[in-house]
Amino acid sequence: MRAIILLIFLPFSRAIPKYDSLRTVKAMGTLMCKGKPLEGQLVEVYDKEANEGNSRSLVASTKTNWRGGFTLKFETLKVSNVEPSFKLVFKHRCNYQGYCRKKNRMVSLPIPPQHIGHGKNPVQFHDFGTLNLETNLPGKTFDCPMWDTTNSNSPRRA
Repeated sequence: MRAIILLIFLPFSRAIPKYDSLRTVKAMGTLMCKGKPLEGQLVEVYDKEANEGNSRSLVASTKTNWRGGFTLKFETLKVSNVEPSFKLVFKHRCNYQGYCRKKNRMVSLPIPPQHIGHGKNPVQFHDFGTLNLETNLPGKTFDCPMWDTTNSNSPRRA
């Protein structure tokens, strides 16, 4: 009887997550606009290989505190032989003027692979530091069709 029960449940044992397949990340930073903390800003982490806006690729999210600071700690299972990679994404309207002032700028910053821990506890956290959103950060794009995404000072030419 025990052998039959074992044979029934043995195929399902692969569905039980292994401890070594767990990936843990902790990231922190501060968002500033015009020298002031950006309070209540939504900060999200996506699987780097997937697209933003795809709810399946959203791994974690939080809002900045009154000092503009955020801390994210999340765990995810590695479901393939490919190591997961993540990116921090946030949209803002800091220092925005003109036609697209009501549209969002999106910043996408990678989380380095050496900051992705194996197991329950992250080896180290990734500190993005203080990000001044007035400057041109790497990975910044615009949600405005009138402006070129590579140069915010010149209209897109048709």
